[in-house]
Amino acid sequence: MLTDEQQNQLKDILRLIPPLEGVSLVYTFDNANAPTRHSTQYFELVGNRAIYKDGWMASTTPLRLPWVTIGFEPNPDDFKWELYNINEDFSQANNLAKKNPNKLKELQDAFDVEAKKYNVYPLDSSFASRADPAIRPSLTRGRTEFTYYQGRYASPKVLRRTLRTSRGR
Repeated sequence: MLTDEQQNQLKDILRLIPPLEGVSLVYTFDNANAPTRHSTQYFELVGNRAIYKDGWMASTTPLRLPWVTIGFEPNPDDFKWELYNINEDFSQANNLAKKNPNKLKELQDAFDVEAKKYNVYPLDSSFASRADPAIRPSLTRGRTEFTYYQGRYASPKVLRRTLRTSRGR
């Protein structure tokens, strides 16, 4: 049970967290055939990107196979774009990028707007190297002394691991 002071501290912390962007899907729970309430949705993961807008989808094709996680980090600018009319081709079997370059450009521009709005840039196709702890900030790297003050209830997990592994030394 949290004290009133702890509850107030928690509320202050929660106010710092920005709200999630997007449209709730709850309205579809009672009506699976309800018309959509959002017309645009973007996607980006390790440099691969896509945007859905008003029944059309433009997406890139990654230059790396999903299981190749180390040693090849292609430039996302080299990824080829594809274009699909989802209303007529839900399975995305017919790439219309060459037949409709203006629509592709429109969707690429729409992706750019969303990417800037949600801080997607710069694109980064690295995969396994992102998990390398040596490139991450560390609260404990290089430190050998720590001071604990009364009233401290928890410590970062990484710090606890450091203490556990250094006890025997």
